[in-house]
Amino acid sequence: SVILELLRLRERFGRLCLLVGARSSADILFPADLATWQAGRAIEVMLTVDHAPSGWSGLPGVQGQVGVVTQLLHEGEFLSAFDPAKTSVLSCGPDVMFRFAERELDLLGVPRSAQYVSLERSMKCALGFCGHCQYGALLVCKQGPVVPVSRIEHWQGVREA
Repeated sequence: SVILELLRLRERFGRLCLLVGARSSADILFPADLATWQAGRAIEVMLTVDHAPSGWSGLPGVQGQVGVVTQLLHEGEFLSAFDPAKTSVLSCGPDVMFRFAERELDLLGVPRSAQYVSLERSMKCALGFCGHCQYGALLVCKQGPVVPVSRIEHWQGVREA
């Protein structure tokens, strides 16, 4: 939904990059959409998978590579027109990826206030009563799921009791 909204309001934005990572080529979500966005140049799509069969080079219309998604942040293609002061990032994925992405974005100079994460938590009541979705002091069902990294960075890496 975020991508569709960005496309709907495309004239408000400069460069849009979508860095896509998956465990394997079979796990890539929305491959037809990725190819359409790349072909139309509405969004620059960069793709990587952790593991790929021999000879894999991406999807039809979208070149791919093998490795973790955070390595895409250091690719020449990505960095060619990169301005950290004008960059906002939304990360979706597992918590461990957030930590690595934040570290790399910090090294690139993207302010924490411009880094957002989409938290996925098991929600039960959706009213903030049960605590299933709690992330530190944050109740994801009421105050999320998209939050700035600066709001949750203290709780990252803290193990549940």
